[in-house]
Amino acid sequence: MISAFCLNFALKKTKILANGTAPIYLRLTIEGDRIEFTTRRYVNPSRWNATTQKMTGTSEEARSFNLYLKTLGQQVYYAHRQRLAPEYLHWLRRNVHH
Repeated sequence: MISAFCLNFALKKTKILANGTAPIYLRLTIEGDRIEFTTRRYVNPSRWNATTQKMTGTSEEARSFNLYLKTLGQQVYYAHRQRLAPEYLHWLRRNVHH
């Protein structure tokens, strides 16, 4: 069985620190079950674009921040694919006609 999988990054506005930054959380939904955990990265809410799920700007700080999130997302996708690989191959063998 192929599972529904969704990965998003979100600013946690309820946990703004004294310095004005808020943590970015990774939200992972698999088959309707949501898991949320911190990326250990913080950003000023005015510099977070919720639509693109990235820090705005082209500075070295923004590029580095966004690259970290992209790499983290890729690692999660890779781990998910590895977990599904045997299950997916079995499903293909049963359901795809050659």
